[in-house]
Amino acid sequence: MGRRRFVQSNRVRPAPPVLSLATLEQTSRSLAAFGLANVHLTSRLNLSLGGRYTADEKDYSIDARVFSNGVLVPPSSFADIYSDSWDTFTPRAALEYEPNDDILVYGTYSTGYKAGGYNSRGTVRENVGPYDPETVDAFELGLKSDLFDRSVQLNLAAFLNKYSDLQSSVTKQGAVRAENVTVNVASAETYGIEADLLTKPARNLTLGLSAGWLKAEYTDFCEDIDGVFTDGTAEPGQCAPATEIIANGAPTGTFRVPIDNAGLPLSNSPEWSASIRADYEVPLSFGYISLHADARYTSRYNTWGRAVDDAFYRDEVVLVNANVAIAEHEDGWRLSIYGRNLTNQDVLSGATKAGANPILQFYLPPREWGAELGFKF
Repeated sequence: MGRRRFVQSNRVRPAPPVLSLATLEQTSRSLAAFGLANVHLTSRLNLSLGGRYTADEKDYSIDARVFSNGVLVPPSSFADIYSDSWDTFTPRAALEYEPNDDILVYGTYSTGYKAGGYNSRGTVRENVGPYDPETVDAFELGLKSDLFDRSVQLNLAAFLNKYSDLQSSVTKQGAVRAENVTVNVASAETYGIEADLLTKPARNLTLGLSAGWLKAEYTDFCEDIDGVFTDGTAEPGQCAPATEIIANGAPTGTFRVPIDNAGLPLSNSPEWSASIRADYEVPLSFGYISLHADARYTSRYNTWGRAVDDAFYRDEVVLVNANVAIAEHEDGWRLSIYGRNLTNQDVLSGATKAGANPILQFYLPPREWGAELGFKF
């Protein structure tokens, strides 16, 4: 059983006369129980059956106040206490077959669950939540192998994930400005293929190569996500009736018009990815020296998933990293000198937008050098 508590204060000043202050507190409790049974159907065929029961409870309180020229604006201010709970059972089944001692073929079915919750940045009652849990059904077929006297490892996998009540952020009107809040927006599917090769061509040298192809798409996504609110006039691609925006129980006279967004890309889902890595170890009388280098490729992908402006896309890139370390055997000290993004690429890590505000972009650090010293005791 786990318990977590946090307290947060928000301060928003969109224009000098207007100020929004909010203090919130949330306590989360989670209880889980799980079990697994393995059945040896034959000497080379195994069946695993398992499951996990999870119960989550969240208590949430918020005191939100809006001031104009230092004077409290009662209709835009509120204080509330919320509580909600969710529970679910997530089963798992796996079938494994070993045609010989070096190869394992498997198939798995499992389910996943992400608890519901509350929006810590919601400044009107309607944006606080709660939102519901997200669930996924996951299928995987694969092969794992140790070949050529265990000098080569080859792993292959094909997968399909089907998401329901996908949790994502949309833009809604807040007390003093548009704000991004989490809701259950869609259903989605991801499927693809992954391959991983690891080989030891020499005693102290290890080489690795991995590659993946991914297709990620919404299967149902009917929402107003652009944060631009209107008088409710019909719009191209409208997939449901327009709904009036209510702020703390009061009609605002503006409407959200849901649009069919099934053609949007899922965020942070590159179609192609690959990496190559090398590790070499030099033995010493007291320990070892290790040398490591890797290069990681990702194709162009959308970091936001709610618009197709170029500013939301991370371009295809190869990132190169390396490190050199000297260490004692097992429990001892380790000194490492590392370099990250050695080719000094400008790499977008994410982007966001709320309503008519400009797009904000965030970048990974440029070329970075550093040293780390660690001890085990």
